[in-house]
Amino acid sequence: MGQRRTAHDRGLPQFGPARATLGRGRHPPARDYTEQVGPRSLDGPDRAILDLLEDGEGHGTSEIAGVIGLTPRATRTRLRKLVDRGLVREIGQGPRDPKRRYYKAGD
Repeated sequence: MGQRRTAHDRGLPQFGPARATLGRGRHPPARDYTEQVGPRSLDGPDRAILDLLEDGEGHGTSEIAGVIGLTPRATRTRLRKLVDRGLVREIGQGPRDPKRRYYKAGD
């Protein structure tokens, strides 16, 4: 077996104390290495979805996807995030309901 190389041996930056000093299975706290960020701002496709839903009529995933130029799967992912943020309401019988419609929240 070859010798195990560390980040230091490979010339990579080291973050925090070396693993050997932490003990088996322990890791430094994540807060030392991550930065808190605020809520994600709306990008172009998210704004296009909200603009489309502005008319107050319910729109299906495929219809929204066709208007904003994304695949239905990518559109569903964006819609789910907008629903989770409270910006869009989803009306349907279940996650696979083909008649499921999306509305802008507050309408």
